[in-house]
Amino acid sequence: PSSVIRIEDHAFHNCINLRNIKIAENSRLSKIGNYAFAGCTSLEEINIASVTEIGSFAFARCCSLKTLRFGNTHYFSSGIEKLSRYVFAGCKKLSSVEFENNSLLEVIEDKAFYGCNSLKKILITGRVKKVGKFAFAYCSELETVAILNIDTIENIGKGAFMHCKKLPYFQFPSSIRRIRPRTFYGCLRLKSIKIPKKILSINYQAFGNCPMLKIAVILYGDVMISAKAFDKHTKVQI
Repeated sequence: PSSVIRIEDHAFHNCINLRNIKIAENSRLSKIGNYAFAGCTSLEEINIASVTEIGSFAFARCCSLKTLRFGNTHYFSSGIEKLSRYVFAGCKKLSSVEFENNSLLEVIEDKAFYGCNSLKKILITGRVKKVGKFAFAYCSELETVAILNIDTIENIGKGAFMHCKKLPYFQFPSSIRRIRPRTFYGCLRLKSIKIPKKILSINYQAFGNCPMLKIAVILYGDVMISAKAFDKHTKVQI
């Protein structure tokens, strides 16, 4: 009913035969709680137009979920400020994540899209400050990461893009200070990178197992580089 403003924690947790959810067009629903639909392995589509808060693990392991709709569009609601940890982890059929231009998004928490191995495109607007640990790890089909206000990002967690096997390129935010362990480990198609001036350290295996990464350009000389930050075939140019 349209009067419902919140779906509580664990409300439909592990309802394995649930395929579709219809939410009224004039719905007042604003919050989906932790684990609300986690493990709904048959859920294919949901329309959550009015929602501005989605809890941790809310759709984790919804391995049939192909489509998230927000009213008549597939763009995430502009009112969402945070993508909680594990919120879409293991959604193996989710192919696209895109935000509206006026998005308020600030934080993508740890493992938010971990193991979404059909995810091909990410379009992030808003003024994101943090991308959590392993946020997009094992998104093996991911080819495009577009972050419109990229220089607002201050922190990218370890393993954030680990095993994104098809990711060919990543533009680094100018404001981050550290490239953490295994951030891009196993990015098999990553070809070249340019490290911005403010980087202070590049940590263990940050670019390990990147066989196509032939050259890494570092724009500032006073940076601590772990002995195993890069594979031996990668030429580091300072």
